[in-house]
Amino acid sequence: MRKYLLVFTLILAFFGCEKELIPYCEREHVGIVTVENHTGYPADVDVTWGDIEINYEAFLYHGDSHTYLDIYAGIIEIWIRFEGEEWQYEYHDLTICEHLTFTWLPQVLKSTNGCPFVLTLPDGRTVIPTKKNK
Repeated sequence: MRKYLLVFTLILAFFGCEKELIPYCEREHVGIVTVENHTGYPADVDVTWGDIEINYEAFLYHGDSHTYLDIYAGIIEIWIRFEGEEWQYEYHDLTICEHLTFTWLPQVLKSTNGCPFVLTLPDGRTVIPTKKNK
């Protein structure tokens, strides 16, 4: 009898401790955003979402990238600013566990959402549309 009770207890302990592992990004409702600068100019970049008070600006030379972790899923803004210029941005609807690579280019934006737009660079070339004070 003890033998059966011991076996039953061990089986119960083994299966009772088994939990379904939920990936961190699903549990926290976050994604990852990598911003790349291929404009030919150094620029400040940032990613914002919701009503956050903190900015995580990064300075990128041409060809550099910066990865933002734990970005809450939903509408986000990907920002860029060249020296002496205003901040400009593009929207993206980030999904849970998405890893978005957003690349700023001199003439056309290429990102996972594929939206083309224009913006004015310091030399007068155009690159984005929406301007807003950050």
